[in-house]
Amino acid sequence: MDYIKLDNPPIFIGGLRRSGTTLLRKILGSHSQISMLPTELNFLERIYDGKLLDNDRFVNALERSVNHLHNKGCNLSRGKVLAELKDVERSWPNLFIAILEAYRKNQGKQICGEKSPLYEFYYPILKDWFPDTGLFLIHMVRNPVDCYASLKHRVQNGRVMNVADWCMRWNKSVGIGLRNSRLYPGHYILLRYEDLVDNTARICSGICQQAGVEPEIERMLSMTDYDWQITDNSSFLSDTEKNDSHYDGKIRKLDSVDRSKTLLYEEKSIITLLCRPLYYAVGYEDDGNIYSISESSDENLNLTKNLLDHLNYQEYFSRIFFGYSSERLRYYLTNRIHRSA
Repeated sequence: MDYIKLDNPPIFIGGLRRSGTTLLRKILGSHSQISMLPTELNFLERIYDGKLLDNDRFVNALERSVNHLHNKGCNLSRGKVLAELKDVERSWPNLFIAILEAYRKNQGKQICGEKSPLYEFYYPILKDWFPDTGLFLIHMVRNPVDCYASLKHRVQNGRVMNVADWCMRWNKSVGIGLRNSRLYPGHYILLRYEDLVDNTARICSGICQQAGVEPEIERMLSMTDYDWQITDNSSFLSDTEKNDSHYDGKIRKLDSVDRSKTLLYEEKSIITLLCRPLYYAVGYEDDGNIYSISESSDENLNLTKNLLDHLNYQEYFSRIFFGYSSERLRYYLTNRIHRSA
């Protein structure tokens, strides 16, 4: 297949929602030589379906992509995307690359990139689509209690979140990240949100070095190219709490909010039991966010047992992360709660 030629490896940001992916996009996209689409394209999750791309399907995919960006405030013209495709085959990877390249040239920058949650699940496809230049994937991961609490805080319209399903996805995402960061060092970066906000300048310098550009720390910390968007990296803080927080540029480093207090006891219990092994594997330590189940009451015990009775664990999940069948996993969880009560 004839691919659009790139001068530099593109940069992609993935990870679960509410893991700091948007914050990192704004930081990197403020570099004078790094172009990041100002909104999520979600091309692999929303547009790409793996089927043969004939002319009608190509036009439909192009229209959906451009219209989606336009609706999110990114005015990328159809003509500029088509110009990138003038001398190459109309294929899924070329359409994707054409969108990124058209926006990069519109910004007058050197490196193209994009942030969409869950890119880690599509990494094999991305590797196939960039065979010549390769790519950088920065996979964001966040403490599971804070990540789940933040996502739950953002959920609206009465949607009910299944904490067990979410834990399965967190474990799978982190497992992929640990594996790929070992297999593809220098191309696949597993980055904790907490490290990004604690050591922003150092992290940015490292990413810039790997991307082959000079760090522009002041510009990146100020998120210069995103003054038109909300820049505070928290959905929890009131205006008063924001004033009491500590910032480095526009990066909020410390605040007084305990996100775990927004969760039910049984939610924290299940996150503790299911996420603890990979929580430690990714380098987190006991800091009060992964709870020992010691505050059980009869009411809490019954609530948690009722939740366990309704969990639909998959065999592959329990075997991969715990080494035994779902029935033994259910027995293990129930007895852990009994012993703690």
